[in-house]
Parts: sequence; structure tokens; C-alpha cells
Amino acid sequence: MARCEICGVLADNLAVVEIDYSCERLLLCPACTADLPQCVACQQTIHPDDVQYCHVHRGEVYCETCYRRMVAEQCHECEEWYDRDEMSRVQYPDGEERWVCCDCRDSETIACEDCGETFHYSMVEDGYCLSCYHENHRLYPYDYSPEPDFHGMATNNRYYGLEIEVDCDRWGKYDVDFDGLMEELEAYNDLIYCKYDGSLHNGVEIVTHPCSYQYLMEKPYIREICQVTLDHGYRSHHTTTCGLHVHISKDGFGEDRELGMAKFVFMIEKFWHKMVKFSRRNREELERWASRYCEPTEPNTETVTSIYNKAKDINSLARYKAVNMRNADTVEVRMFKGTLRIDTIKASIQLLDIMVDQACIRHVEEIQDMKWHEIEEIARSGAYPELSAYLDKR
Repeated sequence: MARCEICGVLADNLAVVEIDYSCERLLLCPACTADLPQCVACQQTIHPDDVQYCHVHRGEVYCETCYRRMVAEQCHECEEWYDRDEMSRVQYPDGEERWVCCDCRDSETIACEDCGETFHYSMVEDGYCLSCYHENHRLYPYDYSPEPDFHGMATNNRYYGLEIEVDCDRWGKYDVDFDGLMEELEAYNDLIYCKYDGSLHNGVEIVTHPCSYQYLMEKPYIREICQVTLDHGYRSHHTTTCGLHVHISKDGFGEDRELGMAKFVFMIEKFWHKMVKFSRRNREELERWASRYCEPTEPNTETVTSIYNKAKDINSLARYKAVNMRNADTVEVRMFKGTLRIDTIKASIQLLDIMVDQACIRHVEEIQDMKWHEIEEIARSGAYPELSAYLDKR
């Protein structure tokens, strides 16, 4: 006779039972053998210590391993495991769909009022998913940020992105044709997308995908987009609201990109008064949308490191600085007044390209001793015709 390893009864009709994936063998009486569940998938008897963890799905018993492999998914939010029948597929900002349990779905997601699909709350604007929002409003919400579609080949990894803000003119002289503008700009959907911007009265923010310097200088598309926008009554310079924001990829600031960005920010501050004149903005506009990191009395005592530390000291107003460092992949220069003149847009890009070049190749001490006329000399070397003409005019 022997003793059952579960209930302890003495019997001579005990059986050796192999337990699930552990291959452990237990000596059990017939009653205990009958009480132990068997996984419908792997056909293994579930260990007595694991019975509390076995799962019943549609009337069938599964061990923990087979349950996770065949029946369940892990919730992306709370990381607990649930039957797929009790979960939902939710689209996230990166475009991927993920499994979410009912509780997390109710707290973290919203169903689009138009298509009815469920989306992460960050992808819903005014009750609509981004796609339906665009179809209903013909604009993407302000925080829309698609996967970048690079145009041109930048051998130095330096790409530029433009945000061209357009609005009704300050005098109400021109009637804007929003629907007509949206229809014509559809021809450039591979290069641009249009967003709502609450800082504009009745305007649009036209945003480009990343472009190489050569692409922006040589291709006609930005010129064409500006002309189409003007044809439909929109203006940029002659408004009280618009800016031209230029994004520069952080990878384009050299091998030591942190140092390159530090020297670039220092140059903006060092040549602040020249940059203000170039930007065409007035003091009120700069203080509101593109303020500096230094106080007017500070630049003579500031260093590359001290100014860069201020630029990296993120606070609630940091995005409204002349140079916004808060983006993950780009440095955003916000200080230029809006324009639909292609020569002015090109001159602005050329100036920034020279400054980034100098930030990459010059030592810190050279940057701190640098004079504005050195930038002007480079601009007039023949490689930057729009910038050279713009400096002569300003």
C-alpha cells in the first residue's frame, strides 16, 4: 500500500500521474486523479498547486501556458492577461494596434463619433479620430504628427521642415477660400499636411515633411504652394498672427550634436539684434511667441554652456522661445515672421544653414569670439543668392 500525495489516503490502487510541462510525477488515488483538471490544448494534468491559476475559456480548461499562448493577450496598459473575448484592439499614436482590457479601454480610450472605432485618447480630437477629424474639418488637429516622409538626400543628416502659418489679412481686404485652398493643396499631399492652429484667427498651418537643403533650394513645390495659398486669399506677412517656423534635425548638428546645438543657440543669442532685424517681427510678437533665453543685460557674460543649459531647462513656456529645444528630433527656430515670399523663405533657410555649419566646424572659443560680418561674408560668397540679396535689402 502507498499514500496519495494529495489527500494522504492509504490505498493499493494508486496511479502515477504526470503533471503538465514540468514532467513531475505524483502518486495519486483515483479520487484525486479525477478531481485534477486536464488542459484541453496540451492534454496535460494540471498540478494541484496550479489549479487556482488554470483558466476556463468557453467551457474548456487551459493551463497557464496554453492560455497565454492560445487564448489570452496581455493588456498594453495594465499588463494583466485576459481572454481576447474580453479585450479590444486599440490604435495608438504610432499607428500600431494593441490589445487593451475593458477597464483600461474605458479609462484610456475613446470611440470615434464618426467611424465608431476605438482609439487611444491622444488620437481623438473633438470626438473624432484623426482620420475622421481630417475628413470632417479638412485639417488635422494641432498635435497631429505623422511618420516623417523624407524628401531629398542629406549627406550630412541635416533635414529641414517648415511650418508656414497663413491667415486672413489684417485689413480684411481679401476673402479667403478655405475649401478651394484645401482642394488645390491635395496635389502636394506627399510633401505637406495642413493643421488647425488656435493662435490663428481663420487660418491654416501648412507643414512640410523633412526635406534636404538641396531639395528646398532646387524644387519648385514650396513656391507653388505659396502661390496657391495667395491665390485663395490667404496672407502670412500681412497678418497679426503668423510665423514661419523652421525645424532642423538634431542629427544634422555634427558628431557631437549636443555641443553643436549648444553653439547654435549661443549664436542666436549673441547676434540677437541682427536676428531680430532679419526676422521682421516686432518686439511684442517676439516676447509672445519667440522670446530669448537671456535678459538683454546678460549676453556679454553668458557662455555657450550657460545659454544651452537655459535652453534645456524645460518649463511650461519653453516652446515659445526663439529656439525651441523640446522636440525629440528637431530644433525649432520660431522667430521669423510669416511669409509667402519664396525668396524670403529660402533666405531664412540659408541663414540657418550657415549658422549650423559654423556651429559644427568652429570650436567653442571661436563661436564666442565670432562677429556678424563673418556670417555676411559667407552669405555673399555666391552660394546663397537669396540670402545675399535679402541682407542687401535689409
